Amino acid sequence: MSASPHKTSLSNQTGLSNKSAWLLSWQGVTFFILLLTLYRILAITQGHVSLFYDEAYYYHWSLDPDWGYYSKPPMVAWIITMTTSLFSDNDFAVKLGAPILYGLTAGVVYRIGKHLWNPQAAACSALVFCAAPLVGFNSLFITTDAPLLFFWALATWLFIIALQTQSWKNWLLVGVAVGLGMMSKYTMALLPIGLFLYMGASKQYRPLLLTLKPWSAAVVAGLIFALNIYWNYQHNFVTLNHTSEISQLDKKLFNPDKLAEFILSQLIVFGPIWSYFLIRQWMSKEARAAITQSGILLATFLPLFLIICTQALLSRAFINWAAPCLIAASLWTGFYLSRQPRRKLIIGLIIQLGFISTFYHWPIILESAGIERTRKVDPFQRTQGWSELATQLKPVLMASPNALITSPSRKLLAYISFYAEPGQLRVARWNPDQNNIRDYYDLLFNLRNYAHQNQQAFILINETPLDSNLLSRFQQCGSEQHYTETVFRDLSREIYLYECTGFKGYINEGP
Repeated sequence: MSASPHKTSLSNQTGLSNKSAWLLSWQGVTFFILLLTLYRILAITQGHVSLFYDEAYYYHWSLDPDWGYYSKPPMVAWIITMTTSLFSDNDFAVKLGAPILYGLTAGVVYRIGKHLWNPQAAACSALVFCAAPLVGFNSLFITTDAPLLFFWALATWLFIIALQTQSWKNWLLVGVAVGLGMMSKYTMALLPIGLFLYMGASKQYRPLLLTLKPWSAAVVAGLIFALNIYWNYQHNFVTLNHTSEISQLDKKLFNPDKLAEFILSQLIVFGPIWSYFLIRQWMSKEARAAITQSGILLATFLPLFLIICTQALLSRAFINWAAPCLIAASLWTGFYLSRQPRRKLIIGLIIQLGFISTFYHWPIILESAGIERTRKVDPFQRTQGWSELATQLKPVLMASPNALITSPSRKLLAYISFYAEPGQLRVARWNPDQNNIRDYYDLLFNLRNYAHQNQQAFILINETPLDSNLLSRFQQCGSEQHYTETVFRDLSREIYLYECTGFKGYINEGP
């Protein structure tokens, strides 16, 4: 873990201006990260940046802090609990953790680069990370990737320090960081695998495997993660069933086209400019020589990347499944750019941040240009109109405060419950198949829990009219009510609502 022999000073950089020299100082890069984070916080206050339904769904998790939830560990819900406790139950507060966590991760990337190489490479790496499209896009939406990337970077940094200092405190902190990462997303399990492989492959650090320190870190991580395992035990390991389902390994098991698509997508989410420099860096003999001295980055990159590529080849892989690979990629690219004329870094930042900023404000740009917003040209169209539609339903919900909002749709339960009644959750999920639990609502609030309670009222909602067979499972249902909200000329949100009482049970479960 020794520093690279290729360290350089600012004075040796070709064409280095005073401004770019200041940007690559620790004061400059800190100011840049803080300013960019503030800008991204302000971006989520824009009217068109509303909640994606997964965010509203995670918000409902946060109303009941627990050690686990249907499909994910609890960290994202805990973060939303903290931010909404401070800033109330609204879109801004739900999303706030995302830009803050990505800003903190950029700071940790800087610390890793400084330990591996030098302050200039560290600064370039942090800037590269900030300007990756995936980071920019995800800064508008709170997902499990935000805490995952933070704890992935933090555990990597602490691991480097622990190797250098051999301090019990630092090894135990590695365990805490890995454990909290596991409580963020199960992908984190691949990081300690890579770290142990790194120690095993290193003559210098292999003897550590015969000591208690790295194993104590593993025990600490395991004890933290055991809380989520216990939760899964209490709920019949529903999370494992969900993970197995989305992997789709029961389908066609050889898809080279999916693999190629996945690899291309990784170049896109890292950004075309950074991807070009990353490829150039691997073609540079000098840069490769420095990279081999920081094999720790290979250990944090390869296991995850190879496993997700294998998953893509066998069935499919979502574009964000290899998101932590951005950390090593940013560091490699940052090292390469630290040895290049500064204009390459500056031009790359301008292009990539310009692209991200254009995405942030695209609806405003369209309106300013006199171009009509439609579902085909507005990338935010999937999140639009739900707040207004929920407002239309408020009088019905207020008139029946004891009625349960019921739907076969997770999306509707998330959106309508959040926007109509923030801070509350009174839902009953329609799903007759008790062997195929679909989501958090289904796990804890399935409609069958209220069967044969003749006085219990329900407000059924759906995006299309419900058929008579479904409505017949209630003792009584009022006439159909239709609500619509026009978003664009070619996009409307619709809800069909029925006020019912007395659920008889599902067809195969009730009389």
